Amino acid sequence: VTGFAELGLFVLLFYLGIELSLKEFLAAGSTIFGLAAIDMALTTGAGVLIMLALGHSLLFAVVVGIMMFSTSTAIVGKFILNKGLMQNIAAKTALSILILQDFLGILLLVFVTSFSKEGGSVTQLAIASVVFAVSAFYAVYNLSRLVEDWLKKNEFGHTEMTLYALGVGLIVATLASILGLSTAIGAYFAGFALSETESGHRIKKDVGFLRDFFLVFFFVGFGTALFYDHAAGIVVIPGLVELLGLIAFAGGLGIIAITAHSVAVRVFGPIFGINAEDATLMSILLAPLGEFVVIIATVTITIFKGAEAKLIGPLAFLLIILTLLMFQPLYNARQLHQRVFGMLP
Repeated sequence: VTGFAELGLFVLLFYLGIELSLKEFLAAGSTIFGLAAIDMALTTGAGVLIMLALGHSLLFAVVVGIMMFSTSTAIVGKFILNKGLMQNIAAKTALSILILQDFLGILLLVFVTSFSKEGGSVTQLAIASVVFAVSAFYAVYNLSRLVEDWLKKNEFGHTEMTLYALGVGLIVATLASILGLSTAIGAYFAGFALSETESGHRIKKDVGFLRDFFLVFFFVGFGTALFYDHAAGIVVIPGLVELLGLIAFAGGLGIIAITAHSVAVRVFGPIFGINAEDATLMSILLAPLGEFVVIIATVTITIFKGAEAKLIGPLAFLLIILTLLMFQPLYNARQLHQRVFGMLP
């Protein structure tokens, strides 16, 4: 299960990379990029301050802060489709913000996990990560165009191109690991480069089955580690009082995350031409946390020691469940939400 779960993480990050087009990323514009950055800064900052005030390490505080803005693009996209909001400007803007935040969130995660492994200079690590990401993107993109042309000339099908794509992704991920960086950066940027090829859409469809297959093991692997004490090598189920306290704590963090989204969009939205009604809808659509929270917990769980190692998995699970439970009632009460946050200047 653990081995398949690691493959599931690779395939998921590779797939997320293919989903993000460079053209779409650049076309997002200053409005979406500005709002995404402000929302990330406020939400992450709130999480970091709370966790530091409670006596946790800076690394743990940053990881929890990243979790708090990791909204589920899949859940929100499905919700927008079900509610017939695809033509709504606020809904479109919210989806664009989520795509940008997925990209920036993975960069932050790569940086945090690589820094914890390397233990070196922050500046050196940042430069190494950026240089590797840009080099991987450039090399994979140009090589893939040549391979794609060669396969077409020799009348190979899309299956061979998909196998090549997965092979390149594994090679780049391995190179990242050898260089002391997170394997996530290799998987993600290899997929990102392949999204720009003519076969990108076809590769995404082919990899979809692998993603769904290995994703089962990825979530099962996460479940097996939920209350697992890595240091002692045993499962430690918390008592009822401790569990209720954890649920209350995760619920509080969820409410703070939703509040931070609302403040960011309501206060700074008008700068980017967003009215009060659209700001309310956008902030609500940023509420439900999802699969990226599980990715963060899975990648970082071995980094932490003691109580923090035991806390990260259950906290991630509860954050997803509780924010999902809050999402629909919050959408139904959007008029009240607008009145409350309309008091902000």
